Amino acid sequence: MPNANVSRTVAYGGMLAALILVVTRFSAIPIMNGQGYLNLGDVTILFAAALLGPAAAVPAAIGSALADVWAGYVQYAPATFVIKGLVALIAGLFLRKLNVTLPFKIFGMALAELAMATGYLVFEIFLLGPAIALFDLTFNLIQAGVCTLVAAMLLPVAERIRKTSNLN
Repeated sequence: MPNANVSRTVAYGGMLAALILVVTRFSAIPIMNGQGYLNLGDVTILFAAALLGPAAAVPAAIGSALADVWAGYVQYAPATFVIKGLVALIAGLFLRKLNVTLPFKIFGMALAELAMATGYLVFEIFLLGPAIALFDLTFNLIQAGVCTLVAAMLLPVAERIRKTSNLN
């Protein structure tokens, strides 16, 4: 018989991947160059990291890459898979401990979001050239800041769910 905690984590991971996909897709605002979009999907990724810790990397990677495919940005999907998985991994490492300070958690989420902006900058330099990549960096940093702030406000909810669901 499988471990109940592992089964619970897998079930939450599947639901979170779907939630990340839907939130990313339906909060999408195309940016001016037509090469991408702003979204609130990272709020859901950071929320998943608060629930699952580093294990959130899997649903974050899958849900985000599928959102790119659904939106018609198939060329971004492989990079998104890696970048968003890394975001959840970094945030999850900072958020997995329940008794650390809020500033430490916010720092971890901001660091994870900085990795997102840096990852897309590097990817877009090769895909679109440095000028467009630097233009897009501005939007990625705005998205990173907004998503970090919103996710920070949701941390108490995630921590309550985590405690009551025994997701350790």
